[in-house]
Formats: sequence, C-alpha cells, structure tokens
Amino acid sequence: MNKRTKIFPYIIILIYLCFNVYFVFSQESYNNCIQAIDLCPNQILTANNINANKTLCTDCEDDFSSKICFSSNNTVWFRFYTNELGGNITISFSEIKYVNKPSKSQNLQAAIIQSKVPCDASTFKQIDVCELNGTSSFTLNAFGLEPNETYYLVVNGALNTGDTYPAEANFNIQIQGSAINRPIPTLSITELKPKYCQNEAIVFQCTITDCKDSTSYNWYLNNELIAVSDTNVVSFSKLKTGDQLKVSNTCFTSCPFIVKDSVTLPQIITFDVNAGKDTTIYEGATFKLNGSSTANKIYWSPTIFLDDSTTLNPTFIAKKTISYQLNGVIDDCKLSDIINIHVIQQENSPPNSFSPNGDKINDTWEIPFLQDFPNCHVQVYTRWGQTIFETTGYTYQKSWDGTFNGNQIDPGTYFYVIELRDKNINEPIKGSLTIIR
Repeated sequence: MNKRTKIFPYIIILIYLCFNVYFVFSQESYNNCIQAIDLCPNQILTANNINANKTLCTDCEDDFSSKICFSSNNTVWFRFYTNELGGNITISFSEIKYVNKPSKSQNLQAAIIQSKVPCDASTFKQIDVCELNGTSSFTLNAFGLEPNETYYLVVNGALNTGDTYPAEANFNIQIQGSAINRPIPTLSITELKPKYCQNEAIVFQCTITDCKDSTSYNWYLNNELIAVSDTNVVSFSKLKTGDQLKVSNTCFTSCPFIVKDSVTLPQIITFDVNAGKDTTIYEGATFKLNGSSTANKIYWSPTIFLDDSTTLNPTFIAKKTISYQLNGVIDDCKLSDIINIHVIQQENSPPNSFSPNGDKINDTWEIPFLQDFPNCHVQVYTRWGQTIFETTGYTYQKSWDGTFNGNQIDPGTYFYVIELRDKNINEPIKGSLTIIR
C-alpha cells in the first residue's frame, strides 16, 4: 500500500470530524428564549432551527409540559410587541426547506406564547391554536391580543412516530395584523431661504412625526457626520453652494426604523474683502490704502482723515493711530476686514538738526524714542548717497557726534533712514538733518 493510500482514511475522518464540530456548535443565538429575535411588522425574516437544542429543567424555557400543544425538541425563539390598541395578528411561514436525512422528520411545529415573566415556563400561556404539522407553508392566527404586551413565537422540529431525528429547516417568517401595525414615521427639514450670506450661521430645523422612542439626530455634511444633537435644531456656518446636508434619527426600540431627510444648500453669496496689511507711518505723511474686494459696493469706516471713503485706495493723511474697516456689500450680505495704522507722533521724531561744536550743548544727534527699538538700524548719508554714519541700536552712548572716520564733517544738510525693525511697523522713518557749526 503506497503512502497516499495509507493517509486517505485519515483525511476522510478529519473531514467528518470537522463537519460534525461545525454542526454541533453553529447554533443560532435565538436558540435561547432570552435571545429571542424580534419579528418586525410586515418584514420577512429568514431563520432556521438547524442544530438547535432544548433546555431540560423544570420550568426552564423549553419545559412546555402541558402548557402548549407539543413537546420541545430543537426550539428557536422569536418575539413581538403589540401596539397601544392590541388586536389580531397572522404569522406566515413560507419557503420551508428541510434538512434531508434518513429517519429525520419533515414537519415544523409552532405556537404563540404569552409569558408574564419573560422566558419563565411556569408563566407560559398558549395563545389560540398552534401548528403541529407544518409542511411547505402554514400560518398561525391569534385574536384579541392585549395592547402593549410582549408575546413569543416558539418554533420546533416535529419528531414523528418512527423517525429518529426531529425536523430541521430553513424558513421565512412574516408577521402582520392590527395588533402590531404602527404608523410610518417621517422626518423632514424645514424649507430653506433661497439665498444665504458667506459665513452666515444657517439654522436648520427638522420635524419628526410618529416616531416612538426616538434617538439623537445625526447630521451629515456631504455624507460626513459633523454633529449629533438631542434637539431638532442646529446651526452651521462656512457652508458652500451645493453642499448637501442630511439628518437621520431612529424610531422604536424594537424593530428600529430609520427616518431621514436631506437638502441641497441654495446659493451662498461669497466674495472677498481685504483691507491690506497693518502699517506704521510718520505723523503728517500721506499713505494710500491698498484695499481689494470683489463686492459690488465698498466703503471705509470711519471716514475721518480719508480723501474718499468709497474707493478701494483712498489717501490717508497721518494724524493719529487709527483702525479702518473696509466693508463689502452684495445684496443683503456684508463682509468686512480691518487695517490698523500706527502713526508715530512728531514729538517722537528725530531732531532735524544739531551743532557738534564742542560747547556740550546739542553736540550729538539724540533720538530718545529709539531706545524703545533696540534692533533699529540708523543710517546717515550725503546728498550723493555716501554713507557717513551707520549703527544698529541707537542709545545715548551711540548718539552720532557729526564725525566720519574720526574727522568732523562739514556743516550742511544730510539725509537719514531709520528702520525700526518692529513687527508692527513696516515703513522706515526718513528725513533730512542739518549740521550746524
């Protein structure tokens, strides 16, 4: 016998064991009453009792005794809830496909049970008639069910006389009737305005009806969850034309039903407004504001010190530090931006002359306010552009004495540029300086 022939029987045994282990342990969760699966109104549920077992103890869930019309074999459990009115129901079984095996029965049994204590067999009460010999399809009817009550449906494989194994099958179940009917919930978002403004906080409100045991509202923007709220009102901004907003909620604890609605955002009026960069200038100087906007109408506020507050580039005559707001308008939408202009007052300006003649009076070019700008850069040059003095940081000790390379310069007019090197001050200080001897 070759090696392959020797191992073949073991492979067969292994396959047999694997299949048997699968069938032993692949029970459905609703094999137990406490895990009964809900039957939902007018929905078809596909189920089976394959490999289901029975719980054997006094008053356990499968201890039917004389309480219902059949004994337990391989039970599976289902549950349904009546509405506020109660009434009649019909449970239909269809598409029954039995497990085919020698000495295995081919019939299902089913009964509707009322259990005052959940899954306690001592409180079981059979409702109306039961099914003892279900074949290809059958129905159960119950009449006058109590309102707001929990009922169970137990399904069992029959074990007929002469058979060894109880029936196992896949099947469909559908429940209908006045006792379990419920209104269909609705959810709708309140109608929006035809237009909104850029960055406007848009309030969204939705109305929900016939929704028992509702949960939180889930809000989605372009299919991305952006908020969960306990109320039906939310507010969002920074939305764009064509964005889609959806809201959903879940109704009913048993057999939950999801309701939802969506809206497409109407026109969101958008435009740009930019007042320009903050700046610093010298008192008395003129400065042209550099605003920009795509709005239909613009204006600056306040209007003080401006030559024309309705243009993007008005001229500002420096009087004092001030902030201007550029406003843009399209229809009823307004957007604004602010520029801050820092004005250096004259009393903080460099002296325009000094007399380095050795009399110890006004012998150096003192600029006291520069001590507040330790990184400032000071440069003095001739009318021909030759630099004759330059320093970084300007203190009393560094004050210029009117010399160049150790020699006194001629009296006359010179020019200076002072870079304050401050993050809030962009413009340099420029001017002329007279040396008097």
